[in-house]
Amino acid sequence: MIEGKRWAITSSANIDYSKPVAGSPTYHGFDYGYFISGSLDMFPHCFIENGNIKGDIERRPYGMTKKNNRGLNYHEGDIAKDFKHVDVLGIFTDKATKYIGDMSKKDDPFFLYFPMTELYTPWVSTKEFIGISQAGYYGDFVVMVDAMIHRVLQSIDDAGIRENTIVIITSNNGSDQ
Repeated sequence: MIEGKRWAITSSANIDYSKPVAGSPTYHGFDYGYFISGSLDMFPHCFIENGNIKGDIERRPYGMTKKNNRGLNYHEGDIAKDFKHVDVLGIFTDKATKYIGDMSKKDDPFFLYFPMTELYTPWVSTKEFIGISQAGYYGDFVVMVDAMIHRVLQSIDDAGIRENTIVIITSNNGSDQ
């Protein structure tokens, strides 16, 4: 049981990961959805594509892992065997840029909703961003997020659709750490 939370999950025994996830984006009018179930610090740690869990899920006890007090916190729990927290933002960015490229070849307008896993914990940066900001985990993470936004904007330019595209970048209330 996770203490101090409004919810307490002690077992995932009643979850059938082979069944579709109800309420995913495709249930709400989106043509495609590739996402995680919550923020990066929440379990189950896996990708969901068009309502289907990706990968083999390894069941693990639930709890809070606190590697240190600088943003490497996440809730342990069930996880896809090939899921790595550090790779999620890059994978999402790859999916977004590919979608932009694919959709730009069609005559129809399209909508891309790209909620990033950041800036909630864990603040994990790929090797190329570690130490780049000289502002610790969070600073490196912000630089990585900026680089991923740049990749998405560049894909819009590369697709030749800049003049016909609206980009809205918003922020949450920031980190709770």
